[in-house]
Amino acid sequence: MKIIVHAGMPKTGTTFLQKQLSTLFSSTGSPTFYPQLEENQESHNMLIKDLLPQNGNVRLYARHGEDTFLTGAYFLSLSEAVKAHRECETLIVSGELMHKCIPLLVEKLKETFPNSAIDVVVYFRFPVSDFLASSYQQIVKASMALPNFKKMKSLLQQAEDTYDDCVTLALDEKANFIPRIYNKDAFCGGTILDDFAFATGLDLGSANTGSANIQSPPRVNSSLTAEGTYLFRNFREHCLGESRNNDFEWRSRRLLRALLEAENQVRDGYAENNVPLTKLEFRPDVKLRVESLSLDFLGRLSNSEHFDSASREWLKSLIQFHQQNLPQSAESPKLDGFHYFFDLNPESLEYLSSVLMERLIRASLD
Repeated sequence: MKIIVHAGMPKTGTTFLQKQLSTLFSSTGSPTFYPQLEENQESHNMLIKDLLPQNGNVRLYARHGEDTFLTGAYFLSLSEAVKAHRECETLIVSGELMHKCIPLLVEKLKETFPNSAIDVVVYFRFPVSDFLASSYQQIVKASMALPNFKKMKSLLQQAEDTYDDCVTLALDEKANFIPRIYNKDAFCGGTILDDFAFATGLDLGSANTGSANIQSPPRVNSSLTAEGTYLFRNFREHCLGESRNNDFEWRSRRLLRALLEAENQVRDGYAENNVPLTKLEFRPDVKLRVESLSLDFLGRLSNSEHFDSASREWLKSLIQFHQQNLPQSAESPKLDGFHYFFDLNPESLEYLSSVLMERLIRASLD
């Protein structure tokens, strides 16, 4: 049997891809199998619980501040699901947090499914400033703490450590390493599903539902604008209290929904009010300094035998672009506040604040 491990990384469309694969390959009758180990749960992040025990529980992630702890023998459930499928020739498991323990995961999969061949697919998001800005927003959603530049650098280091772990596995012939670039301009086929199928040799036509009929699932991790992110962080810190209990998290989720609705209302009224919202991305000078952090890593990847030739050329063109545009000095500024990272439109911020307050007041009176 062939096993395809899709190990993220975070902020690389993992949830989107999981929903696509689950729709195509979760039912019986297909030689490719994407198991669903829990109801309404396409991710297989729970598998790492068996690898990283911590007092019987492992905290997997906190989405919008909500802690998730999982327990149980999920590898046993996986083995039973594969046996029940019977026709399984290719097994796919996916989790954006699997990059934290890929060597242990491969070892456990080989123990559970002897004589299986394992491909490890990891997506790396470039430009790195896009990856870090998206990660920044996710951290703000999950925590009141404002991420600093040191945290941003540690996220990039995680990507390098993951790459090194996978290269070691390939050198030891324990798994085949397939690194990919998460960028729509670098995808083979136009979408991450097409690119994943190209990289792994997956036959989308073997799916019972037919790949041509699959519809894109709704976005799970909705993105806020720069103004929305700023308001969300400040409301959480100053208006929702300090106690991190269930009531706090419930109010945080309500606030996030209200902000997303307020942003849509502002966009709908753009022609009348002429107040544009700002995409959450680093200020130009910060972006250039952030990109300078990735040059050495990009250089390694562009010469890696594990990437295909088209990906290597794409990476080399990105390096050339950065070398032509980066400032002579790449020293990091003191990035310890929101305005040091991002530009905001003051008029948009004021207008969005008024729309949000109106919605919150109406909700409280209903």
